[in-house]
Amino acid sequence: MGISEYTHFTSPIRRYVDLTVHRIIHRCIETDRQKTQNSRAVPEQAAQTRDASATEYHGVSGFMRGLFGKLGGGKAGDPGRSAAPANAVPGNAVSGNNQKNDPAASLKTYSRDYLEQVAQRCNETEKRAQEAWFQISKWLNAAFMSDKIGQTFSGTIIATKEFGLFVHLAEYCMDIFVYIGTLGNERFNFFPANYVIRGQNSYNSYHIGQSVDVEIAEVNVAEGKVRGILK
Repeated sequence: MGISEYTHFTSPIRRYVDLTVHRIIHRCIETDRQKTQNSRAVPEQAAQTRDASATEYHGVSGFMRGLFGKLGGGKAGDPGRSAAPANAVPGNAVSGNNQKNDPAASLKTYSRDYLEQVAQRCNETEKRAQEAWFQISKWLNAAFMSDKIGQTFSGTIIATKEFGLFVHLAEYCMDIFVYIGTLGNERFNFFPANYVIRGQNSYNSYHIGQSVDVEIAEVNVAEGKVRGILK
């Protein structure tokens, strides 16, 4: 986009990280608005306000200079940035005399340390949510296929491993595992260089993107496993 710093969020908000970005942008806009009002009202007081804002708001000095640069955490000597005060508490509202005089003081102060904690926490919860979704999907797929043992479906190989391959059934949006030992009477080897499974004697091969027919051979609903054999 031709800019050195940018951010983005979903609309409507679906994640806590989006809410955090909204709060940061709100803080930047509110701080700039307050500084503009002060500069128009009393020029002398505006100069003092700018000096105080550089410390109290971790170097917030202009929306387009970079969100995180305004919120502190930049290296010493960086233009337009200053370190957070030693007594700043990440995520807590500013208190004291400044709170009485500055409407923006009621907004939360976001330091780099605080934002890193938020990011780490959000990453951890997102991983747990993805794992839960994966386990539930496996269980539902197995339950759906529990009465289809012996039936044959058309699919596409989407992955090959040293222990077998996975066939995707587009009709049901699910993957069926085929163990390498069921591919034939001969020994099959996996070649990771081109992701191909090839027979040692017949040279029959299976590769990603290949269309195959798979028969449902085994279903374990409790473990969320569905296994098939190629026809």
